Amino acid sequence: MMANGILVAASLALLAVPLVLVALGFAGGTGRRRLVHALFPASQMAIVAFIAYFLLTQGLEVWLALCLLAACAVSAVGDVVLFRALRIAEDKELAEERVRLLEQQVAVQEEQRKRLEANAREARRIREDVAAELRAADALLAQRQTDEARVRMESATGRLGGGAARMCDHRVVDALLAAKARACAEASIDFDAYLDVPDDLPFEDVELCAVFSNVVDNAANACRQVDEGRRFILLTARCEKGFFIVDARNSCLPEPATEAGKRKGKAKAKALARATHAGAAAGAELEAAPKDARSDGGGGIPERGWGLAILQAIAQRHDGSLTAEREGADEFRTVVILSLDAPGV
Repeated sequence: MMANGILVAASLALLAVPLVLVALGFAGGTGRRRLVHALFPASQMAIVAFIAYFLLTQGLEVWLALCLLAACAVSAVGDVVLFRALRIAEDKELAEERVRLLEQQVAVQEEQRKRLEANAREARRIREDVAAELRAADALLAQRQTDEARVRMESATGRLGGGAARMCDHRVVDALLAAKARACAEASIDFDAYLDVPDDLPFEDVELCAVFSNVVDNAANACRQVDEGRRFILLTARCEKGFFIVDARNSCLPEPATEAGKRKGKAKAKALARATHAGAAAGAELEAAPKDARSDGGGGIPERGWGLAILQAIAQRHDGSLTAEREGADEFRTVVILSLDAPGV
């Protein structure tokens, strides 16, 4: 009986090894993904405990306990091999996603370069036209033809006009979101952005592209499942109290909700965004951010593909948090908070 007890304890200890490795992050993943990985050794331990009950209560032969020990050893090794394969697969997927984001950043920067070149050509043309109009006005003034001179000067002023409005001061983010806004327009998604993104943020461009790209892409994917006319994305970004905050709200499939409730929720979200952007609600959302919605998987953050995994990794690297949750019946909200002076910056 004592020999069986020792062998059973050893069997359970062997299966506890992969369980501990999962808890330490050997299999990769965060939050719910680790819980799923832990189900493998945990279920095996439950089965072994059930068999051990009969071994210990029925006084069966020792060789059966030895067979159980051998089976547990094989299972433990198999679990470790499986978890390593899962970790390699996850790292490969994340690497491919990072490559995609880098390619996207290069494309955005190339588009920005072309846009700057086009703006420079347009500026030269306008400058030449304005100079010609002013020379003509000067000549007319010399001839005391004031009415015609005024027409020429008004024409010169009109040619100055105004350039294309920028979404924010950060050039790379501005170019990226300009492309996202065009994609949203093509998908009949009402895209509104209230952004305060300075050009000197202490984050790499690829990280900022990853944050904004994944947040907007996730929101757009959810909007495409909603009927046209009810699709919207409301994006805000700002620096506040030592943090950089990206906040996105978007329509999603209802739970259900009435159309009146939908319009009310959208109007409320826009009003809040305008007030926050103007500073009227400074710090309110930061104070209200759930403390358990950290990038380590807490807060019930849903697993929504590798894009979310990258957002979690960036938030963790910059001592921040990620919250992604439904608000109301047919709205979803994603908030990424990054510390402006974290060690990873």
